[in-house]
Amino acid sequence: MYRIFQYEGSEESKVDKLISGDPISWLGIDRKDGTSFGLKGKLIIFQGNSDLMKSLEAVDLSFMKEIKGEDGEKVMQALKEESDRAAGGIGFIFD
Repeated sequence: MYRIFQYEGSEESKVDKLISGDPISWLGIDRKDGTSFGLKGKLIIFQGNSDLMKSLEAVDLSFMKEIKGEDGEKVMQALKEESDRAAGGIGFIFD
């Protein structure tokens, strides 16, 4: 499961505080520049099982906009392709 949020760079300190607390810190968290995906601002991607994702319900996310639907799927597909390219590159190191 994943949820993607978009925020302005000026909100970085709020994001830092948000992700440092338990149980949010237990989630897989990735920050990206939104322009890499054709979006403004910055992105934060939370990944985890359904129980961990419920922890997002207990925190204030009102300063961010959730990216859903087609835009969210595009971001996740781009991240998967990026990960696949990186994994393929590691093989060259050991050849």
